[in-house]
Amino acid sequence: MATGGAPGPLGPPAGLPSRREISLIGRPTVLPPEAAVEHPVLERRLETIVTAAEDALVHIDQQERRLPRHLRWRERARARPLTNALWRLVVALVGGCVVLAGIAMLVLPGPGWATIAVGLLILASEFQWADRALIPLRRAFTWLAARWRTRRGRGRSGPGAANR
Repeated sequence: MATGGAPGPLGPPAGLPSRREISLIGRPTVLPPEAAVEHPVLERRLETIVTAAEDALVHIDQQERRLPRHLRWRERARARPLTNALWRLVVALVGGCVVLAGIAMLVLPGPGWATIAVGLLILASEFQWADRALIPLRRAFTWLAARWRTRRGRGRSGPGAANR
């Protein structure tokens, strides 16, 4: 490992790594024993700077990751493997039951297709395959909404309003 510039007031003291070699972002760099600081004042200053930089990065990270309460709970649950597996199992059971009820409603009285869509929405909260299965449904809904907006936008003043 190369050491920093010439010792003295303008460059780092002999034996210290250069600024490029010390990474304050990401994992802390472990310095080899030969790069140990002999100056206690410089050692304390370096430790203070590194601690302040790490605290600033943690604060920035927390500001960027400010989530609503229900999403913070889900992030904490994802961090624990057992809780995550249990949550995914519950979502799979509830979503699967709703989809099965929707399939049954295709032949029985009830809103079968709407119930299947709701079940897929529940499953899509945790499973990518269910999210991909909803893509055609989203396209159809977007098309219907655009068509409804254009028809509604014409109102009574559009073409053919006198014939109504």
